Amino acid sequence: MKPCLLMLCLLALPCLARDADGDGVPDSKDACPDTPHWVVEANGCPPGKASPVVLYFDTDSARLRPEHHDQLAVFVGDGVAGRVRVVGHADSRGSLAHNQDLGGRRALAVSKALSERYGVDASQIQRQSLGETLPWRDNLTETGQTLNRRVELWIETGLRLTNGEQ
Repeated sequence: MKPCLLMLCLLALPCLARDADGDGVPDSKDACPDTPHWVVEANGCPPGKASPVVLYFDTDSARLRPEHHDQLAVFVGDGVAGRVRVVGHADSRGSLAHNQDLGGRRALAVSKALSERYGVDASQIQRQSLGETLPWRDNLTETGQTLNRRVELWIETGLRLTNGEQ
């Protein structure tokens, strides 16, 4: 290998982001961190997976709005079969640490409502905070910031494929 190319490769190594499930989506941006590596979209989730239910939050708030309860009631419907993944997000206002914490508080508020108010077994709920690391829109406009202040709710059925087997 030529010295210049070798140096370029060595310089690139520290920049590689951690990807625990090997799906090509860095953990910091992976909304479905346990998916098989051969079938994911840009957010790390399987193709064709239903879109998440999205709850939007006020600036710097983890308090549920009245409309969130209507959305959660529809989400729960006749029951929940599978695991519920609750992913909290924030816009870029505030520090990275603050936004990571805020996303976690939002996910916790939704998780508590699911278990305490809507009867979802707490063992079925998995919380995650991505803070400001996976914005839907840029944070340069109020509209972008509004769309980034959210919690996504995903249902995972528990089906996992490993080496082509069920």
